[in-house]
Formats: sequence, C-alpha cells, structure tokens
Amino acid sequence: MTENEKKYPATSSLLSMGSLPQPGMQLLAHVRAAFILKDTSLSQWCKDNKVSFSSARQAIIGGWDGVKGQQVRNQVLKDCGLVE
Repeated sequence: MTENEKKYPATSSLLSMGSLPQPGMQLLAHVRAAFILKDTSLSQWCKDNKVSFSSARQAIIGGWDGVKGQQVRNQVLKDCGLVE
C-alpha cells in the first residue's frame, strides 16, 4: 500500500459504496485519481499493457463499448483499484 493509499482510502472503496459512475468523463477522473494514489498514471498503465492511451480513454468514457472495449475498461478499473 502506498503512502497516498494510506492517506486517501476512500477512492478504493467507491464500488463498495455503490457510487462507481457509469462510463464517462467522471469515471475517467476517478480512474486517473486512483492511479495517482498508487503513484502511477493511466498513461503508464497503457504503456505497461500495450494499449494506446486514446483506446483506454475511449473504453473508460464509453466511446469504445464493444466486447474488447469493455474488457479494457474492466481491466483498467481492476488495476487502478476501483474494483476488486
């Protein structure tokens, strides 16, 4: 657990509170914040997972909502810690 996660545990509990937003700009903001709390970024996740940033962004905001887009979105949400 990073120092930021210790200071701000609320971000990791968004799903348990039932407040995880639907795909859109608000979800993108939550994802980016969750990665920052883990001392990384969405951009770094994209590099590590060989996914273009624009594709990941479209998956998160719902512009790429096919099967593959949903898989990318679900993996991002899991890896940033918003879902288990």
